[in-house]
Amino acid sequence: MYQHCIEPVTFRNIHTADRTTTADTADVDEMERHNLKAQQWYLFGRVVSGMRTRILLVYNCHTFDIANAPKGREGLFSGFLACTRQRTTMPLNPDPTLLNNLYWITLVAVVVSSASGVLKAGFQQFDLFGVVIIAIAVGLGGGSLRDILLDREVFWIRDQVFFIASLTSAIVIFIGARLVKISPRLFLIPDAAGLAAFAIAGTLVALTMDIPWMVASFMGVMTGIMGGIFRDLLCSEPPVVFQSPLYATVSWAGSLMFIGLLYIELDVTMAAIISGLSIFIARLLAIYFDLGLPRFRFKP
Repeated sequence: MYQHCIEPVTFRNIHTADRTTTADTADVDEMERHNLKAQQWYLFGRVVSGMRTRILLVYNCHTFDIANAPKGREGLFSGFLACTRQRTTMPLNPDPTLLNNLYWITLVAVVVSSASGVLKAGFQQFDLFGVVIIAIAVGLGGGSLRDILLDREVFWIRDQVFFIASLTSAIVIFIGARLVKISPRLFLIPDAAGLAAFAIAGTLVALTMDIPWMVASFMGVMTGIMGGIFRDLLCSEPPVVFQSPLYATVSWAGSLMFIGLLYIELDVTMAAIISGLSIFIARLLAIYFDLGLPRFRFKP
């Protein structure tokens, strides 16, 4: 259905069901050129072939032959959607290596995020059950919401290893906190690590499902920040993401970096490591130097 051209757009042979007609100046009934918004869209309309009318919708070097599309605006709109989707999605083939990388990235994210939840809940003097609930909400909440929105089986229900990892992390940190003195701000380190790992994992999951790249990047952000939001709400505190130095911002920038590295065909593992470390380091630097976005305020 879709044909690609590597040379400047020219008229070409158009095959019908029972004959072939050369589309030259003698065959063209009329040709209209329209500029659709700011993009270089051209409609070479109504090429009469004797049997049917075909519409060639050309966007830059991509040519679309919409043989069976409805006539008029509906046909043009269907071609617009097809072209837009093709140019905005960057599907990844879920081969064993990619799935293995996704598995380990998600597992690391669950462990460190659950640890940050325990450290934060510990200063609220919650009991063991309360700490475990907070840890599970942080470690599994963001990925669960992502899977629900993508109409995908929730990852920790499909594989209980993630649930066990979150539970184990919570218990280990709960016991370790009784043996080692912990700073109240220490939870920010595993929180930054979880933010980075979940941002990459969420983006990767969305890309494997053929989600447009901008939405995929936001899925990474949501996967990274929602666990922290659940943690803070359960602890009756304002979410860190809404007032802390460069939290969701570095997550979104890192997700876009990850997509950009994949676009230039860098290895998925290397792209994930580079982007994840960038998010983690940027978050820690933002905390250290207290870098943040401008806050809302009324004119005095």
